[in-house]
Amino acid sequence: MIKQAGKPTVSMSASLVSASEKFEGDALVVTATTEGEPDPSRYHLYIDADLNASTGFHPATAAPGLGGADFLCEGGFLYAWDGGENQSAWSWRKISPVTTTQDRKGQLRVVVPLTFLNLQGKKQIQLLFETINDKWESADVIPRAGTWVVKVPGQ
Repeated sequence: MIKQAGKPTVSMSASLVSASEKFEGDALVVTATTEGEPDPSRYHLYIDADLNASTGFHPATAAPGLGGADFLCEGGFLYAWDGGENQSAWSWRKISPVTTTQDRKGQLRVVVPLTFLNLQGKKQIQLLFETINDKWESADVIPRAGTWVVKVPGQ
């Protein structure tokens, strides 16, 4: 779990306080807590499945050390990175729905099917959770510093 003080310069619904991950059956479950009621349509969950900075998308909000994001959860879907060096263009391919719910006030839960993440032989992945504003710009991000590395079970 990652905890941090919420970012005071953004709305309470976008100010991130904590995030955690767990694996339930065949899914990765990421839970993020905001200071106020979160907007389930205003988030990005970036997943770096190969810990390789030379592949994938590099979010401008990422803390130093995040590799390239191979997958993105946004708007109820999981996308795979199809781009190359052109980081400014939308180069994501829609591959699967994800379930995004509000468990209780201040908590957002994203359930990602593992079958699409190509995790064979991977021992660790990196995560970055970001809330976004009405202009699709970053509002807050976890982690703000360092990396969020997760061990994949059964590997």
